[in-house]
Amino acid sequence: MSGSRDQQVPRSVRRHFEIGGRVQMVGFRAFAAHHGQRLGLKGWVCNTHAGGVQVTAEGQAELVEEFLSLLRHGPAAARVTSFSVTEEEPGPVLADFSSLG
Repeated sequence: MSGSRDQQVPRSVRRHFEIGGRVQMVGFRAFAAHHGQRLGLKGWVCNTHAGGVQVTAEGQAELVEEFLSLLRHGPAAARVTSFSVTEEEPGPVLADFSSLG
């Protein structure tokens, strides 16, 4: 039983991001989907009617933080001017990371 305390299961977190600026028509969704998949996160990315991008991501806390850092800048052609993060409770299992729409 001595090893069970030393082996902690990584904490899973879920975050929802609202990103504004020049984030449509610049490959932002593909950028987010690629990095979400690369980091092994669950979730999705989609454009909003207001011209922004929404992202929900779930996974190990450190990986979600790394993803957040990538999204704050986006791909080279993007210009992120607003960024909000909402913490959510991990809930129903999300699918592998994908781009919607």
